[in-house]
Amino acid sequence: MPTDLFEYKFINSRVVNSTFLHNKEGCQLDFSDDNNAYMIYFVSFLGTLAVLPGNIVSALLMDKIGRLRMLGGHPGG
Repeated sequence: MPTDLFEYKFINSRVVNSTFLHNKEGCQLDFSDDNNAYMIYFVSFLGTLAVLPGNIVSALLMDKIGRLRMLGGHPGG
């Protein structure tokens, strides 16, 4: 992945066995945590919200049918 290597981002760091060819300028890759944390939590929240209806239906079925019958797939008692 092409990226800019700024010296201030790698203070007290040493790069070993690495070669950088065709470095690009103006790459938007940044190590700041300004908006990244918000987006990570927001996407995680949306993912949790998406599976909520399935979790509710699963809990209701488990309460009504029972865990062993749901796992075994036997319709009768």
